Amino acid sequence: MDPQKKEKEEEKRRCQLYNINRGTKGVFVVHISLLVYIFHITAMRLLLSVPLSVCEAHGAVKRLLHSDLYNTFFTCDPKGSHLGSGGGTSWLLERCYQSERNDSMTTEDDDDFEGWLLREQRTIIHSGGQSRRLPSYGPCGKLLLPVPVFRWSRGQTCDQTLLDLQMPLYEEVMRRAPSHLRTLVSCGDVLILLNQPLPPAPEDADVVCYAVREEVDRLRNHGVFFLSHEAPDELDMMLQKPSIREIHEYTATRRCVMDIGLWLLSDRAVRVLRTRSMAGNRTKCS
Repeated sequence: MDPQKKEKEEEKRRCQLYNINRGTKGVFVVHISLLVYIFHITAMRLLLSVPLSVCEAHGAVKRLLHSDLYNTFFTCDPKGSHLGSGGGTSWLLERCYQSERNDSMTTEDDDDFEGWLLREQRTIIHSGGQSRRLPSYGPCGKLLLPVPVFRWSRGQTCDQTLLDLQMPLYEEVMRRAPSHLRTLVSCGDVLILLNQPLPPAPEDADVVCYAVREEVDRLRNHGVFFLSHEAPDELDMMLQKPSIREIHEYTATRRCVMDIGLWLLSDRAVRVLRTRSMAGNRTKCS
């Protein structure tokens, strides 16, 4: 067979095989149905403050604490003490930092705390309280509280916990956060369900707190942020479980919203918190 004729026959066969149509000027137009799989790969670190009993049953609860999905670290408050949110955050960060240094055998010059903060995003969840309102979940912490499957929901499981339901929210907050806000602090006894997109976090803030508007009767059982009318995006003051009288007194000249236990911290804010926590600890010890 003539070589040119053979080449044309071969080209025709290829066009039929791959459904390729010859366009003008010798350009091949290929029609392909492309199925794209999008995998969510997270670089977020998960730091959990849990009751002592959970730490002692380390191996049994690793699966429940998402150790296979996230780079998870968990510990409890020092024995005989109950740290607050600020001190507990500093303690958890310090324990995680020291644990990584011991595992990697790095020296002080190789990896300081500030350099460690720059590595990745992290979510801190506090769930080491006494659970006085739900004493049956005190040993495991309310973070591992079982939650029934929501009716008509998708993607939920029969063995899901409160942590399972909150992780998508934490991931969304960190995905939208500015690059300098690398640390998210949350409480492990709240279920937040979004019915609207998250508002954008300000680019120039060191601490960003999420809040919702609520009635006064509900505010008295939670943390309350008070905002001035002149600068409604800036925190003027905060009270923890204020009385109704206090709320009415301060709202005469301010707006008030309820803290939902979701705070974003910059590296600078974390350093200040760590310094003050350590200074307070040294003062207490002396």
